[in-house]
Amino acid sequence: MRPGSSLGVHACCLLLADPDPHEPGYLSRNLASDGFDVVEAGWSAQALDIAERSRPDIA
Repeated sequence: MRPGSSLGVHACCLLLADPDPHEPGYLSRNLASDGFDVVEAGWSAQALDIAERSRPDIA
């Protein structure tokens, strides 16, 4: 269970890596409003580093 969750239900953690977003934050905001914990990263090395540290459910 992730910190801050209630009733034993946890949000799915999603790593969003986008090297050149057309509209920054658009996808992240929509995923968050759908209940995902979104972790954003640039491409390649940064995304891999974040994935190793945060262990997202979906990357």
